[in-house]
Amino acid sequence: ADNSSRRQLQASGRTQEITRWRLDLWYQAKDPEKGIFTPEALNEIRDFENKLKQVGEWQDFCRMRFEADTCDAPYSVLNVFFTVPPEVADASTVEIRYDGTGDLGDINSVLKSFIRDDNYWWVDADFGPQNMKSTYTRASYYGGVPLKGYSSATD
Repeated sequence: ADNSSRRQLQASGRTQEITRWRLDLWYQAKDPEKGIFTPEALNEIRDFENKLKQVGEWQDFCRMRFEADTCDAPYSVLNVFFTVPPEVADASTVEIRYDGTGDLGDINSVLKSFIRDDNYWWVDADFGPQNMKSTYTRASYYGGVPLKGYSSATD
């Protein structure tokens, strides 16, 4: 291991900022004809992932690479579908947050953006311009070290 990064981590006092593990979740559409990207399926995924993040010890093991004491947002399809701010006080300063905490946006627009941006990470092999449906999608959650009470990732 690189001792310079270990010394820097110890000096910063930050915990859980080094990725140690990944939890991959796979979702399958109940009805392949409709696909996984329906309001019902996306809301069901959101409910499940919210429950996962509420597990008592999640905060003690999640990765906190960007902000101390705040778990990183998972790499989840929810982050691109649920981006619409629930309340807009001033329409001139709307902040879009890609963390899944907003309201459900326009599904078709998001699917078109996947194609436009060549982003096929959240879709199956059959997804494309002629078939904007996917039977499967996925999410990745990350855990970080060192955990509270430890001075390095190798303790």
